[in-house]
Amino acid sequence: MVSIFFIYSSVFSQEVQGPNVAGEFYPKDPAKLASLIDGYLSEVIIEPQDAEIFALISPHAGYIYSGKIASFGYKSIKNKSIKQ
Repeated sequence: MVSIFFIYSSVFSQEVQGPNVAGEFYPKDPAKLASLIDGYLSEVIIEPQDAEIFALISPHAGYIYSGKIASFGYKSIKNKSIKQ
C-alpha cells in the first residue's frame, strides 16, 4: 500500500503575514485555537502504516470546515522526520 501526502507551506515567501482573519475562520484567542486543534487531533485514530510518507496534501479552509480532516494528515506525520 502506498500513502501519498504533500506538504505545502509558504515558508519560502519573503514576508511573514499576520493573522488577517483571526476570529473569522478560527478562534482569535490562542488558547481557544490550541484547544480546538488539540480536540481535532485527539479524535483521530491512525492505523499503523508500513508505507513511507513523503508528502502531505491538507485542506486549508476554516478549521470548522476542514479541521477534522486535516488532523488526519498532520497526525500521520506526527513524530516523523521531515526533510525540506
